[in-house]
Amino acid sequence: MQAANSRRRYGRLAGAVAVVVLLAGFGAGPAQATTTKPADVYVALGDSYAAGTGGSSPAPGSFPGCHQSLDSYAALLGGLNLGCFGATSLAVKAGLDNLSPPILSRSPWGPLPKSR
Repeated sequence: MQAANSRRRYGRLAGAVAVVVLLAGFGAGPAQATTTKPADVYVALGDSYAAGTGGSSPAPGSFPGCHQSLDSYAALLGGLNLGCFGATSLAVKAGLDNLSPPILSRSPWGPLPKSR
């Protein structure tokens, strides 16, 4: 009888130790690095419609001849306005290589990469 009691006690102790070990193992997982998604930025490329020509007042820092206004989609969304009055679809299709350096330097995150 005494042997049965000690076996029962030993079994309970072993079970408790196993539960503690398992819980400790599952609770201490590897640290995960938190990654942040880059913010989405609206960039307006195009003609007078994209630039907001004919809208309200000219946007501060707009380029002469581009007629960029405060009512453009880019201004309303807090984006980057690269639209310019008189731009053609061929100019937009040509890519960033054909944009003048002052326009490219306007990017709030630094110079835009050249297209490939």
